[in-house]
This record gives sequence, C-alpha cells and structure tokens, in this order.
Amino acid sequence: MKPITLTDAFGCDRCSLMFVIDSDGHHLVQLGGIDPTHQTWFWSGTRWQLRRLGMSSGSRSAIVLGSVLGLTLMLTLNVFVPVTAVVFPLLLMAGILGWYLFHPNAQRP
Repeated sequence: MKPITLTDAFGCDRCSLMFVIDSDGHHLVQLGGIDPTHQTWFWSGTRWQLRRLGMSSGSRSAIVLGSVLGLTLMLTLNVFVPVTAVVFPLLLMAGILGWYLFHPNAQRP
C-alpha cells in the first residue's frame, strides 16, 4: 500500500485497486473495481482480511419469529381454506427472497 499524492487514497502496489481509510480510522474501503459494493478490509496483524457483516441476533430473532408466525397462520388457514396451501408458501418464499435481496446486512455469496 502506497499513498497517492494529493489525495486521501492509497494504491496497492500489486494490483490496480485504490483504497481510502474508513471514518473510524481502522478499516480500508475499496474504491472502484468490478463489484459495485464497497468492500472493507482490516489489518489482522499478519495480513489484510475482508470484513464480513453478519446478521445481528435481532435479525435472526425476527426471521425465526416471522417464520413461526407465518407457518402457524398457514397451517391454521389451511384447515379452513385449501387454497392457502398454494398461496401462503408463495408469499412466504417471496418475503424471504425480498429480505435476502434488499436487507442491508444480508450475507451474499
């Protein structure tokens, strides 16, 4: 990593990537590149590692609670209206897919 003159950015001397220091002063944020998301790196003491954002326990609890309530509602209504056997699983899958695609902390492969 070498500083780029007249900027706050750093350049990698082994590749063409540029980085800036995050506002906390402990992480490097990758600028540009093929991936439109900004990847954040930190120094582990021996090498640079990619910082991965995991789901918080609150997000996990909300997913579990929503799934249990959705399945309970689906099974309850399924006794009375057989059409819900098709409609509710589709709605449940659409909700899970929507959360996965649009939630800011969702982990993507």
